[in-house]
Amino acid sequence: MKQMSEQVLDKPNMAEQAQLYRQVSDEMSVGYRRAGVIDAGETAALFVDPATTFADTSYGVLPAFTPIEHAVGAGYDVDRSYRLINEAGKSEGVFYFCLPPIGEGEIFNADVPKVNEGFIFVDHAAQDMSTSLFITSLLKNNGFTVEEIPIEDDQAADGNKQASISLYGFHNPTADYDKQVTLREVATDYIDSLRNEDEEFTKKKEGANLYKGDELEEELIESLWSLYQSRFQWLGEKHPISMEDTKEEFVGLITSPDTVASIYTVDGQPTCFQYFTDNLSNVYWLNEAFTAGPAMGLNAGEKLLHLPGVVAKAENVFNYAEPVMQLAAMMIASTNAPFMTCFENTNRSEVYIPNLVKKYIDGTGNIVELATLIDRQIYRCFKFTKQLAE
Repeated sequence: MKQMSEQVLDKPNMAEQAQLYRQVSDEMSVGYRRAGVIDAGETAALFVDPATTFADTSYGVLPAFTPIEHAVGAGYDVDRSYRLINEAGKSEGVFYFCLPPIGEGEIFNADVPKVNEGFIFVDHAAQDMSTSLFITSLLKNNGFTVEEIPIEDDQAADGNKQASISLYGFHNPTADYDKQVTLREVATDYIDSLRNEDEEFTKKKEGANLYKGDELEEELIESLWSLYQSRFQWLGEKHPISMEDTKEEFVGLITSPDTVASIYTVDGQPTCFQYFTDNLSNVYWLNEAFTAGPAMGLNAGEKLLHLPGVVAKAENVFNYAEPVMQLAAMMIASTNAPFMTCFENTNRSEVYIPNLVKKYIDGTGNIVELATLIDRQIYRCFKFTKQLAE
């Protein structure tokens, strides 16, 4: 099979080829999450890594398989990914399938990893099984045996144990679709109403409080970041994705003027918080074509709010999530703004987060619609072994 790496490593074309990769990846993403390696630094690094292999496609030469270390740019926790497969056996090489989901008919030729044995991690929209079929077919045609290594969570629900991330959403049933309002305006009005009811509201340090992102104090931001760093350690132990932003990304989102946070403090320290935004450009991993398209289910005139998560240590989730989520739900319920709220789950957190959301929004007496599943991203792993010539 023809080797295509030398074409790609022509340095004058490097930036152009990396740009092409991201352009094609975004254009061809069919699920709610952007496909492939998103981070610009890791994209550049995978192009010059000699272990990366490439595919000749109708769009041009694109990376196909790259060492798992570059998948950090797609949200993977590399150390955890190694732990997941070490239970199945030791590998000579671990790779991430980063080729955009362009369809097998658009691929003229593709190189496979240059090892005799290894593992390949891949993620794809639940409705797009062709990606996994292409990988197994390509490897078998190149003389490898292929077996799937299950990535499952025994604490997830029966029938939903395979590693996944899902998107749920619910509408405001009292929405006025002719009303144009931002989340910040809603938060300002609601905080003002609470202040009118309780002059001490803005001075409270304990319990649940609302904050506009650009009004958070530096000390509180640092405490939130410290809590955020450990938020998925207990949820993600059987999942290859870290779902954690860098500090720069986290601070950029939570301090945005388009962000509102509901924070519960004990002894002056945050123990649980949730935050959401109506500026989806801040949520870099979302596929804009999906969230603005018909599959999202937005009504005409409706605006999308994204809730990145409820952040707490495992022992604090059920103690403090209720007042945090209840306060945020009351704020949204206080308006007839045309908002559709969406949030994500791992297959483990899917056991309880949608039910918690329903419980707390039902308590407002206004937003009564059940959050429904909109889309799901699947995470799989394949072991491949070169067949010995007889």
